[in-house]
Amino acid sequence: MKNLVQLIAKISVEFALFSFLVIIWLLAILTMLDAQSRMPMLIAGMMFSIFIGCLCLLSVLIIFIMIGIAGSEIFE
Repeated sequence: MKNLVQLIAKISVEFALFSFLVIIWLLAILTMLDAQSRMPMLIAGMMFSIFIGCLCLLSVLIIFIMIGIAGSEIFE
């Protein structure tokens, strides 16, 4: 059970890092597309807000995983 929780925590951290790199890459591409048009910046802003939302969800998930680890250690 503890190994499963540690695996989930590692996967969530790796997913957060991967999504961070993908968002930075997309922001770089969208800002290079057309500086005159406002559409790429709008799309980049939307992607950034989605990314912040995903980070908040991942942080809540990690907090619940840490509570689960502490609870499983108490019950052993």
